[in-house]
Amino acid sequence: MASPRALPALTGLRGLAALWVVAFHATGFLAEAPRGLDRRYLGVDLFFILSGYVLTHVYGDRLASGRMDEAMRFLGRRIARLWPVWLAALGLFAAKAEIGRWTGLGGDASRVGDDPSTWIVFALLVQSWGWVDPERLNPPGWSLSYEWAASLLFPALAVAVARLRSRAAAAVLAGGCLALVAAWCALRGLPTLHAHAAFGVRAGAEFLAGVLIFRAWPPDDAGRWPSLLSSPWPWLVALAGTLVVLPRHLGVELGAVATFALLVPASCRADGALVRVLAHPWLLGLGERSCALYATHWLVVETLWNLFPRLSAPVADGFRLGFFVATLCGAGMLASAMYRCVEAPARRGVQAWVARGLAGRNGV
Repeated sequence: MASPRALPALTGLRGLAALWVVAFHATGFLAEAPRGLDRRYLGVDLFFILSGYVLTHVYGDRLASGRMDEAMRFLGRRIARLWPVWLAALGLFAAKAEIGRWTGLGGDASRVGDDPSTWIVFALLVQSWGWVDPERLNPPGWSLSYEWAASLLFPALAVAVARLRSRAAAAVLAGGCLALVAAWCALRGLPTLHAHAAFGVRAGAEFLAGVLIFRAWPPDDAGRWPSLLSSPWPWLVALAGTLVVLPRHLGVELGAVATFALLVPASCRADGALVRVLAHPWLLGLGERSCALYATHWLVVETLWNLFPRLSAPVADGFRLGFFVATLCGAGMLASAMYRCVEAPARRGVQAWVARGLAGRNGV
């Protein structure tokens, strides 16, 4: 089976989503986040929709057959993508906690010996499944935990969704997934998507919406798309206007998520200036390193936060901005190092090991 064509614009978009989340966490150093930039946690919502769309594009046809060897190959690739860099990041957090205890700069960081069961749960990437506080050790990892859950369910999901022949039905179901997020938040009385009680529904419903959006508007059959998806520019303008002009409100956030759902397939048809921007080598590299960036950037945030003067003391805006920029740069450099030294080699090794195992199983 031929490999699906690359979608560089979506890789660049994934890089922007990761940078958006890092910037949100780094705004703690600023006296006040600028309008529109105080909702950067919505980058996670873009990430989940992107993940469902891209995984269906890359693996959907292979997994639709229901063959066990294809499911094992897929899961091997997901393990190689998520786990090595995650375990390496936890190792750095453990080392930081020990060093912080010696130097007095560790804050309230938990050591492995203080609560080994919690560390084990985090190491298994199941911290968001109800066992422990998902933000106890490495807070941004809650999204990677749900990503792992989605990966485990995806082979069966791909088989089910492949039987959905109607594009209109797929589009309606995708809209239903996003409506489910809105209904859940309304029923729970949540003022924002950035609430623990919304994390699981956000992750599951938005990932499934991404899968269904692909079934409705696959990139290789763009000629049959509605005219509203002929260009991502209207959705980019709508998104910028929503986040910058409108006040912080749950309805505004839900509108932004709906815009993400249209922006992702529209970006596959993009050409000209936007593709040149999203497919820029710098953004492509950031997209490739997005998992490492999610897994490790909080280490940089915590380290700089422990060095940061007390916020109750007068601190010059320029000094605050310096810490903000240092967080972005430090997180990017650490993620790049983790990708080159841990993630990329581990992905090659795990994928080769899975391939050998499947070859032996099939008697090749």
